[in-house]
Amino acid sequence: MIFEEALQADPECAIAYWGIAVSPLYNPHCPAPKENLTEGLAALQKARALGAKSQCERVDALLALYSGDETTTFGQRAQAYLKATEAVAARYPDDDEAQIAYTITLNVTASPNDKTMPTSSRALPSWSRSSSDGRATPAWCIT
Repeated sequence: MIFEEALQADPECAIAYWGIAVSPLYNPHCPAPKENLTEGLAALQKARALGAKSQCERVDALLALYSGDETTTFGQRAQAYLKATEAVAARYPDDDEAQIAYTITLNVTASPNDKTMPTSSRALPSWSRSSSDGRATPAWCIT
């Protein structure tokens, strides 16, 4: 796996552990097998032990998805991840990836029963602009 290769090249590369942790989720917006949570959490703990060289290398947002115990539901994990991605998006308003992660998580955690669309109205400001390099805003980010 490429993340292990990155660690071989640079054993202090904390963000490589983020990659190792996100991989067993398959999709962070769907429940992962419980044994995968153990594997991912171990990788994030290694990343934290190394320490972040920059704010961008902190793994706190993904750690929110892994936090809890065996009784923590996927819904609870997703809500924790939503709060964490919201904080990252607020901290980095011009970072397209931060805005995309937050917007997708907003839409994934939205209640299908709430027809007032509060989630879409929260997501829209994040992606109502074109991206910083002039690309058009992906329509799926704001639907």
